[in-house]
Amino acid sequence: MGVYYLGPLKEFENIILRLVEPPVPCGAPGPPESYRERRIQLSDLVDHPYASYLWIASGDSMTGAGIHSGDFLLVDKALLPVQNDVVIAALNGEPTVKRLRIEDKTVLLLPENPEYKPIPVDPEEGVKMLGVITYTIHPLRGSSGVRRRLSGLQ
Repeated sequence: MGVYYLGPLKEFENIILRLVEPPVPCGAPGPPESYRERRIQLSDLVDHPYASYLWIASGDSMTGAGIHSGDFLLVDKALLPVQNDVVIAALNGEPTVKRLRIEDKTVLLLPENPEYKPIPVDPEEGVKMLGVITYTIHPLRGSSGVRRRLSGLQ
């Protein structure tokens, strides 16, 4: 799975969205409640706004993790990657999205699609971690034009 770099989160921090509370049930409907709204910015979702950025996912190797081609990935490069984090790693200079697995002294980059094989990291070459994915924004309808405008892709 590849990614398209959109830029630092700082460029998008003025995007303000309404957050409706309380959370909406995904199972059986709950009792009626009064709803309230508050405004949030994308920078409210990260611990390190100046070290965070957005990329658009491309490919299908991470569908089992809920990451699909066209999803926005919120990436924090200030976080130290740990076991089972979903990361953006650079292999041979090319970014890829994978789950980090460390077994004994072996580092593996795991896809979340059985059609793909794990990628062992050569201990001599290592791997450059470009950040930990902390959120995904998965479009469901009508946002392909927005993605193209933001990414410059046509």
